[in-house]
Amino acid sequence: MITVANEVWIATALLHREHPEREDFAVSEIIRRARGEALVPDYRPGIHPHVSTHIVASKPPNPGRLRLLHESTRGRRRLYRTGDPFHPDRRGSKTHPEPDELPANYAYLVDWYTGEFDRTPGGTPVEASIALPNRRPSAHGMSGKTFAEFRGFLKGKAGAAFEEALKDTERVNLDEW
Repeated sequence: MITVANEVWIATALLHREHPEREDFAVSEIIRRARGEALVPDYRPGIHPHVSTHIVASKPPNPGRLRLLHESTRGRRRLYRTGDPFHPDRRGSKTHPEPDELPANYAYLVDWYTGEFDRTPGGTPVEASIALPNRRPSAHGMSGKTFAEFRGFLKGKAGAAFEEALKDTERVNLDEW
């Protein structure tokens, strides 16, 4: 039988493939997609806690340490990408299932994930992750070095808005901030 974590990962991967223009999905969309896929005969109540907490990289492990999803904003998730911030206690944990852990007709999703989704536009793996202790990183209380490293992780609209906001700022002294 497929694990709840892998059921959620499949549903989220399918949403990404069906909607490549979207950066993330509502928790309810992922749950609905998992139920619609009917990978198991009955609804499993563990789906909601998995999408909300159990496999979300930035949240404290409870009970598992998997980093299958990334919380982009409250109530929204996407698949985890190398380079996303994660809770330090999840360091070294799995970011995607192995093909043999999935039903055969979904194994192709792992190749798509490792070959396309978890890569930069140039085709190389994204920079290695840094562990941020806070669930939602902010510049307040963050060292200049960590802030500079985090700056490169923002993608899409959030990254563009961040870069625009930085245009008129003075140079940051990484040792004093």
